[in-house]
Amino acid sequence: MLTPSDMYWLTRLDGIVGIGVFLGILGFAVCAGCLGIGLCEGIQRAVRAGFIAGTVAVLGALLAVFVPTTKEAVAIYVIPAIANNESVRAIPDTAARLADEWLKQKLGEITGEKTQKK
Repeated sequence: MLTPSDMYWLTRLDGIVGIGVFLGILGFAVCAGCLGIGLCEGIQRAVRAGFIAGTVAVLGALLAVFVPTTKEAVAIYVIPAIANNESVRAIPDTAARLADEWLKQKLGEITGEKTQKK
């Protein structure tokens, strides 16, 4: 069963993915900038800053990839609950039974009309 806390975090997932995308883009941009600075100035300081920026970029990208969006998380919660629900499983059987009864009734009406016309 979904709790209010689960519902809150389901609505926040898109924001978390957005932060991951932002960190990934920002980290790669800073990493590229550090490499450019390293070519012009001291390489040791630029490599250290580039490593930190690259780490942030990779973590942001991983966050963006592996955290599900709100729609995906709702599907993860809801689809198994529906698929495992016994009353939902009974719907096709009930629908088939009702359709069969309706067809038999209509067939009876049609054959009854044909025998009365003869």
